[in-house]
Amino acid sequence: MNQEKSDDELLKDVYKQLCERLSQKELEFVEKTPYSGTVAESSDDDDETDSDSPLPPDSYVAEIAKEFRRAIEIPDSMTPERRQTLLEYARLVQLPGMILDGQHRVYGAKLINEYDVRLPIVLLVDTDAAEQAFQFYVVNNKATKLTPTELRGTISTSLTSEEIQLLYTRFKQAGVSADSARWTHLLNNSESSPFVGLIDFGFQKGFLKENVMFQVVNQFMRPPRSLKSVYSSVLEWEDDDYRINLFYKFWATVKSVYPNAWANAVKDAGGQLLMKATMLTLQRYIFSQFAADMPKRSRRGQGSPIANAEEFEQSVKDELFYLPEEFFTRKWNRTDIDTSDGRAMLNEQITKVIQGQGRNIGNMQLFKSSKSDSAS
Repeated sequence: MNQEKSDDELLKDVYKQLCERLSQKELEFVEKTPYSGTVAESSDDDDETDSDSPLPPDSYVAEIAKEFRRAIEIPDSMTPERRQTLLEYARLVQLPGMILDGQHRVYGAKLINEYDVRLPIVLLVDTDAAEQAFQFYVVNNKATKLTPTELRGTISTSLTSEEIQLLYTRFKQAGVSADSARWTHLLNNSESSPFVGLIDFGFQKGFLKENVMFQVVNQFMRPPRSLKSVYSSVLEWEDDDYRINLFYKFWATVKSVYPNAWANAVKDAGGQLLMKATMLTLQRYIFSQFAADMPKRSRRGQGSPIANAEEFEQSVKDELFYLPEEFFTRKWNRTDIDTSDGRAMLNEQITKVIQGQGRNIGNMQLFKSSKSDSAS
């Protein structure tokens, strides 16, 4: 009979298993020396990633591995509750197998004492994490489809960066359409993305909600037919990687045009520039301007501004030239921005500010207090 492992042995075994799954870049994130003494006294959040870390994690698995390293090397830095959570996780991943679908049947069978219950099963032997995620998606997407948020959350929390790439290769080989599920993962982890580490999947320290960022990137990647003139002549637009890189370029340009508004939004974990309504409205406004300019560009023999990354960047800057940074740093006095009417009003205000060449923005409706506000 095998002797049960001690808690320390269990933590070390699972830490080793996790590290074996990580890429070199993820290992660098995990194995660098981020800790100086016991951090329990200096940190209010035992799950916190070190603020002085120059490397963002490539995956949530890397975050988990780093926590295991911390629990092993400086156990006093962790609350007993958090250590217990890691131990429960360790015991789960050490189990000889898992049920991908049908747990409710097993739980139901356990309640029957009168006779033996036999359940038909499909047994998958020696499957790695990416294959398990693939099977989970395929099985659970048949009768009752997973929501996109559930799929993206499952993938992002259970796989390393390399395993995620293998999973999408597997999806393509099987003819399963799930490309959009990787977009927010790329936004949060790609070195080219201005949103690295800013997205909250429900467990990380980002402040931009994953479902919000999916709406933003989805609007960009799948623009409405009313904007077809902008992208229909650009053959590269059919390439998922081309579009996602243009998305990075778009928001990196916005970040460079409004550095203070961006920095303040990140520092305060929220700001007007990075509100959902703002991001959706800015994208829609600029692409609508591109569409309005297409007849003129066509007459001049010019192609679409999205056909070239450098021209795209300059075109975005041109459209934002008369929209001053003060527009995003000065307090808005409307509280209904994140509604269809609110976004329409925001689009109207952006249009008026630009038409007025950025002057006297304090007179705009967006910044004026309502009569009810004044009365109170």
